Amino acid sequence: MISATARNLEAEIEVSLDELRSVIATKMALEDKAECLLGTLSKLISIIEYSVVDWSLPKPAIPIYAWQAWNKARIICEGYFNNIGMICFSEASSMLKNNLKAGYWFHREDIY
Repeated sequence: MISATARNLEAEIEVSLDELRSVIATKMALEDKAECLLGTLSKLISIIEYSVVDWSLPKPAIPIYAWQAWNKARIICEGYFNNIGMICFSEASSMLKNNLKAGYWFHREDIY
């Protein structure tokens, strides 16, 4: 059974993925598009971090729906021309990795 919180997070994830598709589809300068892509991916990172179910592990436990959403975001970004999408996704992936490492460290050191 999926909790109400998980359902809410899944809904927020879908909204973020829709926003990502919208940014990709909107005509704007490449610099502006890159900024919007990173902003939308950052929002998705925040949702994924909130979905962590166990920070006590060196690789925090994240529900499958959150990882599936991150993979969907990668697919959306890699379909964008000029590699801007994958450059932004690569940057966002590094941010997610660092944030998860920091979250584990904060948990381990009991820092909140």
